[in-house]
Amino acid sequence: MSYAIEIKDLTVYYNSTCALSDINLTVAENDFLAIIGPNGGGKSTLVKSVLGIVRPQCGEIKIFGYDPEKYAVPIGYVPQFSHSIHDFPISVIDVILTGRLQGRTGLFHRYSKKDYETAENLLDRLNITELRNRQISQLSGGQFQKVMILRALATEPELLLLDEPTANVDNDSKTQIYEFLKEINNSVTIILITHDTAAISSYVKNVACLNKKLFYHGEIELDNDIIQKTFGCPVDLIAHGVPHRVLRDHGE
Repeated sequence: MSYAIEIKDLTVYYNSTCALSDINLTVAENDFLAIIGPNGGGKSTLVKSVLGIVRPQCGEIKIFGYDPEKYAVPIGYVPQFSHSIHDFPISVIDVILTGRLQGRTGLFHRYSKKDYETAENLLDRLNITELRNRQISQLSGGQFQKVMILRALATEPELLLLDEPTANVDNDSKTQIYEFLKEINNSVTIILITHDTAAISSYVKNVACLNKKLFYHGEIELDNDIIQKTFGCPVDLIAHGVPHRVLRDHGE
């Protein structure tokens, strides 16, 4: 099996506070993995470690078999909703085009014809072409999140990381976003941090339960004990209208 991500013995501290402890995790190519756990449980830290934003105290991360610093293909990243970004005076098409920079800088940078074609095609695929010239400050939460996902995809990544992409998004937009992610998952490995139980039950292929330690990684299963360990209390997940508790013990 080919792996998009291999994490071995990863430990991260912020000063004297442990954020992640001895994490071992492999993510197969074209997986759609949801990472769940309580606030402060290290979910964002894990993603930022993969991105190289956070430096671990020990452990190893490989992306498609390479050290992250030597992995040449861009990684798409959608951070948590930021009001500061949302208020920036820039149009939708220009936001998506920034995903094409890929290290190119300069005050007078000009985008190529291919850059514009890529951005336009992405707008069309998510059916928001009519928003092309709108200022992002005029977008709804759902529209803004769609634009941020398209910006990440404009890099033409093989790996897409999303941190709570449907927070503060209406149900119709959630469905459109998840259906789109499911479509692109045919060619892109996706890792999704989420509290959205509908996504876990209906769209993702595997799930990881994280609370500083990795308590489970695998297919969605039923086990009350693992949820108790991860969240510290029972948590109901809704799958097709049926409440149930999830997951077996982590086998790695």
